[in-house]
Amino acid sequence: MKDYYNLSDMLFLPSYNELFPMTILEAMSSGLPILIRDLELYTAILDGFYNKGGTIEEFTSTIQRLKSEPSFYEEAKEKAAKGAANYSEERLWGIWKDFYHEISRK
Repeated sequence: MKDYYNLSDMLFLPSYNELFPMTILEAMSSGLPILIRDLELYTAILDGFYNKGGTIEEFTSTIQRLKSEPSFYEEAKEKAAKGAANYSEERLWGIWKDFYHEISRK
């Protein structure tokens, strides 16, 4: 998958329904800007790490901005990098380790 992501300029996923979005996390780890449909699930777990849209016009507008505005593109990449860090193995390991230590003391 890494090779495919490296060929891309962004991840566009207009899906209407997803489970936990591993494709999005993989793309974030590749440093790609993310454009996805404005779904409640994404807001709950990925808010602030992606660009969103709900209509063809919104998607088109965002894609055009990513293409024509280097600062907007870089900002989108930074958001994705923050998302990748939020779900990094190291961070999640720390959360789970703390959780298990806490419950083992009870």
